[in-house]
Amino acid sequence: RWGALERLRGSDSRPFVLHLYTSWDGRTSFREVMSWVDDDIATAGAHGFLAEVVLRYRPDRSLSTRGAVVGYVRFVRAAVRHLSRTRNVVGLQITNEANVPHQPDASDGDYPGVERALVRGVRAANLAARRARRPDIKIGFNVAADAPRVFWRRLREQGRRSFGRAVDWVGVDLYPQTWTSTGDRGPRAAAAAMRAELRRLRRVALPIAGIPRRARLHVSENGFPTGATRDGNEQAELLAAAIEAVASVRRS
Repeated sequence: RWGALERLRGSDSRPFVLHLYTSWDGRTSFREVMSWVDDDIATAGAHGFLAEVVLRYRPDRSLSTRGAVVGYVRFVRAAVRHLSRTRNVVGLQITNEANVPHQPDASDGDYPGVERALVRGVRAANLAARRARRPDIKIGFNVAADAPRVFWRRLREQGRRSFGRAVDWVGVDLYPQTWTSTGDRGPRAAAAAMRAELRRLRRVALPIAGIPRRARLHVSENGFPTGATRDGNEQAELLAAAIEAVASVRRS
């Protein structure tokens, strides 16, 4: 896989950041949780890659909501201290798709207290990174596309101004023509979906949450699977269209 990543990077000298995942459940030891990414982070650094680590919120169902949130925030602080020692770690994502319920194997939105864990986790991570003298570690969170306004309002209500100030970036997971399909197909429809979602986030969603304009937008997940109805050539066309759409709105 490292050879494939190096071919994908090519000769481009710009930073190439790998998106790596680990999960907190309140039961597994800290050492074991971090061991799921430590080896990949080290190997990535040896190959010249940077790393962004996702700290998923998956509390054991036996924990109370309050206990889960407190435990997760404590874990976030420890994770920042641990990861800040590694120079090629440049980003942390707090929770994963907190706006998506009923999919506990894929998203954190099904777990009680997730919005509080997100808000408090972002603030804790930001402070811990500064205390570790690693302001270059950027702190953010992601959402699945079309997160409702009520979700953004709840973040603002729980986080107040301190939450917005602590957010460096917000990511979106967008899979047009798959599970976020509008029924339209083809590169033009994929590009339109990407542009519309990024503009909605910048102009509507982030202001509702009190997140300032300096916060960057990331496309955290995007893709078009091959299969019986889509070959590799069409997949490549759709991906290229999505990338071009991101480039077209990045300054807007």
